[in-house]
Amino acid sequence: MHTPWPPLPTTAAPKDIEWRLPRHARSVGRARALFREQATSWGLPQDVTDTAELLLSELMTNAYRHAEVPAGREIWARSRSAPVPGSL
Repeated sequence: MHTPWPPLPTTAAPKDIEWRLPRHARSVGRARALFREQATSWGLPQDVTDTAELLLSELMTNAYRHAEVPAGREIWARSRSAPVPGSL
């Protein structure tokens, strides 16, 4: 079967969510928990969820530890799950 290039658009809309968390060490764990819940509701495969959670944790930790911003600023995390062409 021939697959068109570029892939044809799918009818499913991307799934998108954003969290705004305080710039605090506890926010790293909170972001992981929120992401796990969201990944489950999206039905993401476990290996994808595990990898994305690890990346999110690293990015949140870096933002908390190394951002040179005034006190009281938030860390924003956004997750988007786009449909894979041909998977519908």
